[in-house]
Amino acid sequence: MRPTMMAITAPRGAVLRAAGWRVAAPRAAGWRVAAPRVAAVRAALLGVAPLRAAVLVAAVLGLALSACSPLAPRPDRSRYYVLTPAAETRPEAAAVTPARALALGVGPVTIPDYLRRPEIATRVEAYRIERSATDYWAEPLETAIPRVLARDLAALVGPTRLVLHPWYTSARPDVQVAVDVQRFERTAGGDVELVARWTVTPLGGRGAARSGESRIAEPAGGDMEAAVAAQSRALARLAAEIAAVLAPGGKEFTGGP
Repeated sequence: MRPTMMAITAPRGAVLRAAGWRVAAPRAAGWRVAAPRVAAVRAALLGVAPLRAAVLVAAVLGLALSACSPLAPRPDRSRYYVLTPAAETRPEAAAVTPARALALGVGPVTIPDYLRRPEIATRVEAYRIERSATDYWAEPLETAIPRVLARDLAALVGPTRLVLHPWYTSARPDVQVAVDVQRFERTAGGDVELVARWTVTPLGGRGAARSGESRIAEPAGGDMEAAVAAQSRALARLAAEIAAVLAPGGKEFTGGP
């Protein structure tokens, strides 16, 4: 029984011969190939080039889509800032050691809950706060403010011993400075506002407690770095207002000469 044959034109027969196929003698209508090899012949005629091209196009499209995907890696544009004591930016702010040493305790220092976030806040309206998506505090404000305020007070009053709240009974300072920060952020107008109530209390049995409220506005400039520098300056001004109630070297509270 003769196998079924199919017609192949002469040019295609040349392709098949180049591919290693055995092709029957030509007829007037063209070439003939056995039917069992029809599928293989078609594959040879189509070739793998279109398939490779389709795979390449799919890969390129996949890369393009992945670049636009929200899950694709993106550069980290986060920036982190710290408050800085005035003595570190203005050497002339350093204090002269007083005749009688003062042990100064700073704290507790309380802040509003809306400031207990790492994102730096800006008051855009009287009743609305916006948080930055790229600018963050490198340390919590509830620890940064007491740290910087204590350094600024030390530079102004000149104690030889500085204690942060809470302290041990054995390390009780001569004077305690407690601060309640009510506002401490940049405004939409470009300034930094600091509102704080404070109390200076002698712990050694000398003198009376004194209280006050400070409202400080400091120009902040245009960018976040300038705003953070303005916040540091605002804390230095707060320290100056608190230190003003202390006699030079704290003699009023320590009983020094």
